[in-house]
Amino acid sequence: MNTISTVDTLKTGGGCGLTGQHGFLELATNNGNTDYNGVEFSLRRRMSKGYSYALNYTWSHGLANFGDNLTAGPLPQNTYNYASEMSNSILDIRHRFVSNFTVDLPFGSGRRYMNSGGVSNVVLGGWQVNGIVSLQTGSPFTVTGSDNSFTGSSHSAYANCIGDPFAGAASSPDQYASANQTSGFFLTKAAFANPAVGTFGTCRPRAFHGPGIENTDLSVFKQFKFSERYSMQFRAEFFNAFNHPNFANPSSNINSSNFGKVTNTISPILGADSGGPGDPREIQLALKLFF
Repeated sequence: MNTISTVDTLKTGGGCGLTGQHGFLELATNNGNTDYNGVEFSLRRRMSKGYSYALNYTWSHGLANFGDNLTAGPLPQNTYNYASEMSNSILDIRHRFVSNFTVDLPFGSGRRYMNSGGVSNVVLGGWQVNGIVSLQTGSPFTVTGSDNSFTGSSHSAYANCIGDPFAGAASSPDQYASANQTSGFFLTKAAFANPAVGTFGTCRPRAFHGPGIENTDLSVFKQFKFSERYSMQFRAEFFNAFNHPNFANPSSNINSSNFGKVTNTISPILGADSGGPGDPREIQLALKLFF
């Protein structure tokens, strides 16, 4: 049992006074509720006449009254009011579009043009272009504030929502994520406040979504046929081919001087050097021998 000696929970008129004594017990449990609804659309073409593609779109909405240890804060703000914890799931990605394509360039042996062999076949034949395009909306984050509830330290502390969080907010990363920006912000600080002494914050957890993800991976392959048994493939792969920055969620503690501003790209999911959508362009060259 931990004891805080400056709180009076029997203060007349509600709330907590700054006199008296208050003890509390902590109980840790693993429970929660989730709800997921979604719809998927897909259009695909199998390889025919030298090309194939797939277009996939998902709309979904995930709700949860908890977060897990790996991707979110696992502790609620008020364990006696789980209804106020029900909000977007930390995995709620509202829109996601992924497409891929493969194109065999129509040059060289066995293809439509320049198929008579010779130098043109060696130089222009056997090329294949591939690509994956991924677009999705951002992941949820929670606006936090000071813990003025006097209920111990092992719980979340949300801010009060008191206004329009997008009033005057910037929609372009050039404003809210620029290294030289001074006034641009993803959320406006004036829309939030710290809760009063002896109260919990009114904002729901994971109520806002951060910047989305735009990523294009491209690759070029060329086949060299030496004989029936031996062949070689040259591969040039371009991850995040257009070097598009995918930004992380903004600073979301209202006591921070950087509140509402984006200061970094998305961190690798599995730690440093593991790669992810926040990485800059990467180019990989390879040769594969088949026998």
